[in-house]
Order: sequence, then C-alpha cells, then structure tokens
Amino acid sequence: MLPDTKYNRTLKQYQYTKNGEVETLPSMKRDEVIPYLIRLTHPELHEMVKRGIENNPHMEATLWRGAMMFLDEKVYRPTLPINGLIGQIESSKGDNSYDIDNDNGYITCSCYHWKNMQAPLTSQGRRVCKHIAALTFDLHFEERF
Repeated sequence: MLPDTKYNRTLKQYQYTKNGEVETLPSMKRDEVIPYLIRLTHPELHEMVKRGIENNPHMEATLWRGAMMFLDEKVYRPTLPINGLIGQIESSKGDNSYDIDNDNGYITCSCYHWKNMQAPLTSQGRRVCKHIAALTFDLHFEERF
C-alpha cells in the first residue's frame, strides 16, 4: 500500500506518513511523486512498470495508475474464473467495480476507456487500461508474497 501523501502548500513540498512520522519528499513535480513512492515501497514493481514504459512509452500514465490500484489492494480475483470473469477492480472512488474477462484468450474490461477504444494499445496490439494493468501486476506478484 502506498503511504498517505499530501502536498504541503506552505512548504511547497509533498509529505507522507511513514511509521507515524511525517517525511518530506525531495522537491519534485506532481507526476514524479507516485513513481518515487512506488520505488520506495515496492522496488520490484517499480522496475516492472519502468520496463513496460520502455516498451510502450505512450502507456506511462496507464501503467503507473495500474500499479497504484494494485498497491492500494483494489484487485479482486475469484478463486475460479466464472463465465470468463478473471478479476474485478474497485474504482478509484470506491463506488463501482470493473470486470476483467477472458473472452477466448482476449482480455476485456468493462470500463469506459476500454469499451470506447480509448485505452492504449501495447506494441503487440493488446488494449490495456489501468484496470487490466492492475490485474496483471496482481497476477505477477501472486506467488512471490
């Protein structure tokens, strides 16, 4: 899980809580905070995301968001696939969940971006939204922790 992070407007710096103590992040831009925190808390996931970005630079935001959802434990996988359902991802607002299905080997998501063909394509032509990315990370780390 990512540490609770806030922007301190007075100090103009990001701060997070670690073991009950407030830590200040080095001066950085907003879009650098999440990768920095993931590197601190889960270096192997950070490397996996970086490799994905090297192969698919246009998917950077999607991969970081998927990593955040994975670390925030928003992924649910049924013990056995049910009618193709292989996972559900809780929405970032917590008011909904999105189904990830295996449709004869083709992974689909019920989210708006995937259904409306707005989720980016990998270099292999596979459409990946942040929900599919989160499930992929969950599957990858399942046996290791």
